[in-house]
Amino acid sequence: MAKRVETYLIDDITEVRGDSVRTRTLVIDGERYEVDLGDDSYGQLCTAIAPYLEAGRKAKTSRKANPRRHTLAAEASAADVRAWAKRRRIKVPTRGRIPSPIRQQYEAAHSPAA
Repeated sequence: MAKRVETYLIDDITEVRGDSVRTRTLVIDGERYEVDLGDDSYGQLCTAIAPYLEAGRKAKTSRKANPRRHTLAAEASAADVRAWAKRRRIKVPTRGRIPSPIRQQYEAAHSPAA
């Protein structure tokens, strides 16, 4: 028997599935956010923040600030985090993005200092 698995993104604002939907990354006050947006929603976001971007300046970033976070997050799959959370009786969505607090708990539990 053949098995076919399809993965697609749904716009987090309009809840519409489409080929133009991509995961966008935002950093505000040092916190990193990811949101899945189609072209229309992304255009609305860009229009809304344009005055702030024009008034601001680009800041230099350093990947050395927290190198472990990037490597651990890349290694931990959503399935791994879900399984870990379920074993600890932490409510976790069965589909979609893992909430940041749960991923942070997972990372803290799996850090070398833990």
